[in-house]
Amino acid sequence: MKKSIFILTILTFAMSSCLQQETISTGEGTSTTIITGDNNGGNGGNGGNDGGNDGGNGGNGGNGGVPPYEYEIMMAGDKTNPTVELPWHPGIRKSGNSLGFFFGSTTQAIPYFASDSRLKVRFKALAQPYVPSGSTYCQGRATGQASDAYNYTKLKFTVFLRDIICTNYSNGSCTNSYLGSRYRSKTIGPVDVDSYSEVYNYGSIRNTGNNIEGTAVEIAYVRADSTCQYSRNRNPSSEYGCEAEIKVRNASCWNMVMQVSTDYTQDF
Repeated sequence: MKKSIFILTILTFAMSSCLQQETISTGEGTSTTIITGDNNGGNGGNGGNDGGNDGGNGGNGGNGGVPPYEYEIMMAGDKTNPTVELPWHPGIRKSGNSLGFFFGSTTQAIPYFASDSRLKVRFKALAQPYVPSGSTYCQGRATGQASDAYNYTKLKFTVFLRDIICTNYSNGSCTNSYLGSRYRSKTIGPVDVDSYSEVYNYGSIRNTGNNIEGTAVEIAYVRADSTCQYSRNRNPSSEYGCEAEIKVRNASCWNMVMQVSTDYTQDF
């Protein structure tokens, strides 16, 4: 794996380790902030379950380095049209004034998902955003209808790994890349709002090989218990949708934080 792409990143972080955020270019003429940890707390391959049980709300550990990378992600649900997926992964092009974090390209994401050994992730469910009718607000949202009348209290979703495969190098650094196929699917949750998932350790089960410069994490099939809240308002004994098994509506948004720990950050 090419090491030179990390040197500048490590030096930059070392000089600014007291800071809690870093601003990077999205590649779209604007800049985006990566929020780092707050101390609170290939081409494919065979699918299968993975992950560990390293903790829920524990604080950051490790032997130095910057806190784990932290990304606040907000996307629309895809329940309305079952043939259209609205996953989040590096390389998705941000549209309009959509809120939430986006990498400008897969290549830009390499330093934040590259690691020789440790690759751990965990997720924190955030409260469902209130979205005014007619406002796009989050990526992929269908306008012209109101968002959920009863907000979710928990989220459930599927995570995939995808190799970041380099197709061109210049002076030892990757200048162009793409995402390989999904593999190592894992269903996560339900995760209560304002709570963390378990820590999932992908370090020993991700793909490695020539031209694989990093391992991206994709979030898809986000479900919630909003329907449960609605049903219980009509029938207090109803359990319909209460385990977050129903996809978030396309008129609504989901919101979560993903934290990533690599060789170049503190551990969880």
